[in-house]
Amino acid sequence: MKKKYIVSFFLMLLPVVLANAKAIHVCIDSIGYNLIRESGTAEVTSSGYKYKGDIIIPESVTYQGVEYSVTSIGDAFFYCDKMTSVSIPNTVTNICGSAFSYCSGLSEIIIPNSVTSIGDNAFMDCTGLTSLTIPESVTSIGGYVFANCTGLTSVTIPSSLTIISDHAFYGCTALTSVSIPNGITSIEWDAFANCTGLVSVSIPNSVTNIGSWAFYGCSSLSSIDLPSNITFMGAGSFKDCISLTSVEIPFGLTSLECYVFDSCTNLISVVIPNSITTIHSRAFWKCSSLASVEIPNSVTTIDDQAFGFCSSLVTLIIGKNVSDMFSQVFCHSSKLTHVYCYAENVPKAGSEGFYQSNIANATLHVPEASIGSYRNTEPWRSFGKIEPLGEGTGLNGIQSDGVRIQAVGGVLAIEGAVEGTPVIVYDTTGRLLASAMTTKQAARIATSLRKGAVAIVKVGDRVEKVVMK
Repeated sequence: MKKKYIVSFFLMLLPVVLANAKAIHVCIDSIGYNLIRESGTAEVTSSGYKYKGDIIIPESVTYQGVEYSVTSIGDAFFYCDKMTSVSIPNTVTNICGSAFSYCSGLSEIIIPNSVTSIGDNAFMDCTGLTSLTIPESVTSIGGYVFANCTGLTSVTIPSSLTIISDHAFYGCTALTSVSIPNGITSIEWDAFANCTGLVSVSIPNSVTNIGSWAFYGCSSLSSIDLPSNITFMGAGSFKDCISLTSVEIPFGLTSLECYVFDSCTNLISVVIPNSITTIHSRAFWKCSSLASVEIPNSVTTIDDQAFGFCSSLVTLIIGKNVSDMFSQVFCHSSKLTHVYCYAENVPKAGSEGFYQSNIANATLHVPEASIGSYRNTEPWRSFGKIEPLGEGTGLNGIQSDGVRIQAVGGVLAIEGAVEGTPVIVYDTTGRLLASAMTTKQAARIATSLRKGAVAIVKVGDRVEKVVMK
């Protein structure tokens, strides 16, 4: 019985022994290698001490008369903070995880076009790195690959990638602009989070997914053009983008996830498309510059505190199919003056739906046939006035030659214009208020004009006067 146990134990160890036998660890010219006999290849590894200064990796090494091609870099340079530069040969195809992590003294690196993959954390915390070009040969990059490279001011992303991995550029605070090439389909979780210096980012039409917290904390990001093919934006994807002033959400999205624009404190204009059915919790929480919001007819559910603490909100338009509004959905909107609700069936809102929003001094406009139901239902009954929707109410504007101009709550909505038509808005003194270009034959422009003021709207060659409602 004892011999049987010894034999079994030896058989268990045999695969490990054979696996180790395939790789020989050697040090040649002060660089460590794992030599793989069967393939005749070598992986750069630790040499037993931290590498310093300028390192040149050869294309091949010879050991005991056998030449090995250097094809991979393992975690050889992890925490080599005294290393200043490294030369990678054209034979290398794989840069493994943590290969150069915490190399704070590394100021430049050229990745050859032989490399096809870069692993997790490969260049994480390389704080001295200022610019980087990822070659077109690279088809995959790992998570945290360039995270916390706080000195990185420019990066070239290849079109050979399809995914920008999670946390790929997290905390790259010196990065000011990013151009994402056509071919990328997904920007993963936290990919550009806390890139506080990022002012602009170009997202191509190939992108269909923006992961949770992807641009969270990009406090300098002032504008974002969301491509029309996006089908999902994750929770908190633009949270705390405090410089963002306007956003047009693309048609095709069916839900706005939790915290998606939470605390975008300078957001003054948002266009919600008629494809959205659900607005989740705190989607626009503390968007304190939003003066007006139009919730389209496609929306059926608005989750708790979705528009909480929108302290500048004056005018609110609620589409006709909203049926459920959860706790404190429009709480702490103390400037709320007019609410236009087109739902004939009174939406369920709970007694705190408009908590601390001073609705006793606001007017609720509803379908005439439903006034009685609203007057008997909380929190709607608490409005100071409840009036029927009429021809002069809400988004009614002017229409000519197929172009419709609507005005409410300081926001002008232009529909039916030719794609790319310039729209310019003046007040009656001739002062320029805002300008935009139509996309998908429409434009949404936020102004500072109050109810009753007149806007001069130039759409292409046509000029119209519009009374703000």
